Amino acid sequence: MTDVFAKGSRLAIISIIAGFVANLTQVSLFRFFMGQFYGTEIHLGLFLSIWLLGIAIGGYVGGKIKVKPALLMKLLAILPLLLVLLVYLAVGLLPSPGGQFISFAATASFMLFTITPAAMILGMFIPAMIRLTRQSIGYFYSLEAVGGFAGGILFSLIIGGRADSIVCLLSLSIPVLAGILIETRHRRIPALLLFLAVPAIFYMAPAVSQRVELAYWQKMHGEVRQLKATAETPYQKLQLSSYWDQKSLFSNGMLTDSWPLAESAESRVHTFVSALKNYRRVLVIGAPTPDVIDEFIKYGELRLTIVESDADLVAMLDYSPEQLARVEVVNTDPRFYLNQAGQKFDGIMFNAISPVTLAGNRLFTSEAFRAAKAMLQPEGVISLQVQGAENYLNQTLGKLIISTWQALRLEFAHCLAIPGNVITFFASQSNQVLPQNAREFSDRFSARQISTTTFFPMSFHNLLMPHRVKELEEWLKRDIKVKLNSDAHPVSFMQQIELWNIYSGTTLNTWLPYLQQIPLFKLLVIFLAIAAVLMFIPAFLSTATAVKTVIAGGVAISGATGILSEIILILLYQNRFGAAYQMTALFFGLYMIGLASGAMLFGRVQLRKTAISRLKLVKLLQILFSAFCIVFVSMTQQHFAAMIGLMIYLIAFLDGIEFPVADSILRSTGRQAADSAGLLISADNCGALLAGALSGLWLLPAIGMRACFSILCAALVFNLVALLIFAHRLHDGDSAC
Repeated sequence: MTDVFAKGSRLAIISIIAGFVANLTQVSLFRFFMGQFYGTEIHLGLFLSIWLLGIAIGGYVGGKIKVKPALLMKLLAILPLLLVLLVYLAVGLLPSPGGQFISFAATASFMLFTITPAAMILGMFIPAMIRLTRQSIGYFYSLEAVGGFAGGILFSLIIGGRADSIVCLLSLSIPVLAGILIETRHRRIPALLLFLAVPAIFYMAPAVSQRVELAYWQKMHGEVRQLKATAETPYQKLQLSSYWDQKSLFSNGMLTDSWPLAESAESRVHTFVSALKNYRRVLVIGAPTPDVIDEFIKYGELRLTIVESDADLVAMLDYSPEQLARVEVVNTDPRFYLNQAGQKFDGIMFNAISPVTLAGNRLFTSEAFRAAKAMLQPEGVISLQVQGAENYLNQTLGKLIISTWQALRLEFAHCLAIPGNVITFFASQSNQVLPQNAREFSDRFSARQISTTTFFPMSFHNLLMPHRVKELEEWLKRDIKVKLNSDAHPVSFMQQIELWNIYSGTTLNTWLPYLQQIPLFKLLVIFLAIAAVLMFIPAFLSTATAVKTVIAGGVAISGATGILSEIILILLYQNRFGAAYQMTALFFGLYMIGLASGAMLFGRVQLRKTAISRLKLVKLLQILFSAFCIVFVSMTQQHFAAMIGLMIYLIAFLDGIEFPVADSILRSTGRQAADSAGLLISADNCGALLAGALSGLWLLPAIGMRACFSILCAALVFNLVALLIFAHRLHDGDSAC
């Protein structure tokens, strides 16, 4: 009895360590790849899909092939070293961008080559441990979730803000060696390796990380630009480079700003301030470069406030003491700051923010413009810029620009657009503020007697040439069907995908427009027709196959429901209260605790009749949850942390209950415990894979959050109907297997 208890305890510890390492491996690789491959929603979905694919394959293979946990732990101990070596060597396989983005095919192949092996090993743990005990999948699933929760909290709240991805990855050998030391009877070699690993990683990991960083930098940017500094922050990966006297700042591998550029800085600042009737208090969203601040402080009465969430970015810009004496820098999320509406400004300028990223889009929605309007004085002005070149990439950029323009006009009575490669928008509630032509701009700028080197009063006549202004006005009035960019329907994500495909030379744009234009009603009809066909397939199968199909299909739908609901709920919180980076660890932790508590509460092997009844109840509760979420999306005042956390916990709790319940039903048909666990893990991750991949790529930008919950609700209804129809084909015995 003592040996059995000791064996069970060792396996429990291994499960927790496996969950801990799995979460940190995922987070470390995720941060590394997002920092190298532009950090867009496309790459987020791609990474999650490949990771879940590896877990699904590992779970299925682990259910079919007998593998000892001790062997998996040994593989896990050397996995970080192999991963870093693989990542370093694989950079040679990447094509040189040559001024373009790396294509979708090359990026996907690269991630598949480096991520899948690690995910497969981690996916094999639960089936391997179930073979050695009488415990169910719920027991080990809950222990892995607890370990994952601990890893997420450690990374995000304790070390995540300043952690180097490669260093974190290499450090994961330490807890695995500690687990081997606990599990094995022959402890000398693991103890020696653990003793040597700690100082080796401490002294050598930073040097390894720098070498990997330099290899990727030279591949992406060549050797002309010299990499001066790198920082991984809770928000992004920052890289500072130099080329002679010019500095450039890169965020997640993409150029965001260069300085000094006197002509650009003077034009942006003095055009903006000349649009203001008063300029005592000015707010800039996003930290500008030092030369932009130099232009602002030429106005003696101007009090400048800069809102920037990333303190490391401000540090890299290296403002001088003279500049800091004239500027108030507020380190908080811009959207959170705008929603406070505690102060009033004469002008608000959005600095170099693209509306086609997760961080940028939420500042270019109608809700964001409404929040900015609340912070303006009665004669205040808001200004923002979008990429112009209106005759280039007409359909793609055209939709993006017009969507932003229409959202702005919806909130402000008077709007003005200045043409150029970058189109500058101005908006105000007063009709007595915005200059109407080049002469009014020029006169206002001249009267303020600002000293400049490249920008002069006559420059406004070049910016506002009558035929160019007329052309832009007509262009903005064109009859192009666009959806309004909003928090609940981030349509600019679709434009991001189209632009990325064009810049990377891929051919995805041949079918993306068709997906984008499918009406919601038509999409629902197609979905319901396919679901109806799939629902009746089990009627033509054997009992065992029918049970497997219905149960595995239901688990896949639950996996999709869980991940898509979590993504949307976190976005809802972010839209209202600011970037969710500081809260992500808590939300992820609540999701894992929900999984763990649901699986642990119903973790024992259950009577077949009881399991079937509980599964029906779980499906019904999931349907009610998804239906409520359709309404909850519009309940903006309820999107605070406690409510969002509760919602995330609830959907995870229901998913956690389903695992042991479904396992009991599958095992009642004669499937082995490990085989059943492998099938369920594979099904859950395949459903989550599909939903994660399509969420940012298509579903959220094309149909919006409410429609996503509607589709999830319909899928769950069909799954419940299938359970009701085919429940009689399950054995009605009351004995547990």
